[in-house]
Amino acid sequence: RWVSKEFCRAHNNFCEGVEGQRFDPSDTWVWVPYTCHLRPYDSESYSACARNRNEMRIMISGTSLSRTSYYDMILLHDPTVPTTKEHEDMEWAGPPFIGFHWVARNPDHEDFGLEGPEERTGRLTYNMTIDHMANAINQYANTTNDVIVVACTIFDILKAPLTDYKENMAKMRDLLKTAKAQVIWRTGEAIHDRVLDAQWDFSQWPGRYMNGPRTIAANEISVPIMREAGFRIFDPFITTIGRMEKAE
Repeated sequence: RWVSKEFCRAHNNFCEGVEGQRFDPSDTWVWVPYTCHLRPYDSESYSACARNRNEMRIMISGTSLSRTSYYDMILLHDPTVPTTKEHEDMEWAGPPFIGFHWVARNPDHEDFGLEGPEERTGRLTYNMTIDHMANAINQYANTTNDVIVVACTIFDILKAPLTDYKENMAKMRDLLKTAKAQVIWRTGEAIHDRVLDAQWDFSQWPGRYMNGPRTIAANEISVPIMREAGFRIFDPFITTIGRMEKAE
């Protein structure tokens, strides 16, 4: 739950372990979990942890927000690594090895022309998307020592009907259940684009930037599906802030 920093200062033990959260210093609130203490990591402690897990490989899958997480993990180990906006798969030798799978949904995504064909909006039925994900898992994280973090994407949540999303999440679940690695499902968050799905109820949510309600609706679909499959759920909105990436 969110707790005032003033309350933390007045109750020393209540907020123990949250000092390392990288929130805006001007923010007067801090996130305090109910069931655990958050452990802050710096470059030295992260590198020591990684050295003890040489056999572990990490795969992060998603779009631009997941790419930020990919770079965040690398920067903990090497702050000199450039963070460029690549729309493709990437990998870092580590240790630990970290692979990023860019979810290129274009082959499965139909247009409906709301704002022109470049927006790639319309029906989205996972076919090649699943094949590409399976190939990435086989390449990046295919043993029981490995970890896979798979995310909701902007294309699923904002640029296709949520009825498609429900069907696609079932397909994704079935694929992930075949993986040998530990699977973590990353929820959708404050996604940085417009709602373009023509089937969204704009009368209920007036305006074109209704990311919050749309994201909540998507999470209510995906989280139960992934949780029932036995996957851990990761909500990054409570643990990270945005960081600018350089456009090359």
